Amino acid sequence: MRPITWGCGVAEPNRREAWGDVTVDVKGILMRGGRGQIDLLEFCVRSINTDALFFYCVDEYRLRPQAAAALAIFDMFCAAEAPARVTAVTLLPPKDVRLARAVEPFRTPTVAVLASDDSAEEPLPPPAFPPKYLFDTVAEAIAAGGTLWQGLASTYDPEKDPCENLSGGEMTAPQRAFVDWIWTPIVRPTLVSAGFRKLASIA
Repeated sequence: MRPITWGCGVAEPNRREAWGDVTVDVKGILMRGGRGQIDLLEFCVRSINTDALFFYCVDEYRLRPQAAAALAIFDMFCAAEAPARVTAVTLLPPKDVRLARAVEPFRTPTVAVLASDDSAEEPLPPPAFPPKYLFDTVAEAIAAGGTLWQGLASTYDPEKDPCENLSGGEMTAPQRAFVDWIWTPIVRPTLVSAGFRKLASIA
């Protein structure tokens, strides 16, 4: 995967500038931390906004790129059968396998042939640290045009609690099914065990 680019001769901006500006700063809420971040994450889970959840995880991952975190993000948001798959499907398997190939070395030890009489094979450990830009191409595609953040800003009021922000003040049947059968038993424990510990209390 290519690294994210910010323009010829331009240094990487801070995280808020990187994704552009919107009228309501939901991105800022998501990235700053604190109670506001927790409430917005809660709303994103309950409203099945997997793109915004992906952005949160990628933002955290870029600060501390670890193999376990890279695999968790890929398996939960990007794989062909990902339970919380994001919308940038043209950049994801099965249409585009580059990201899958990029994370594979961190999943499966490389086999090396030892220089010995019996040519024995012995597995080598995977590379220690994946690149921090691993998911940036997908993130850029999702953010293109600002529709993700504009849509989220149009449905989220930080002065209300997460449930009050839902249409009708409660989850629909599909939203409830996502929380009960996908987020709680599959996505959340996978992400938390990979280091995204703030998500442990979400939904």
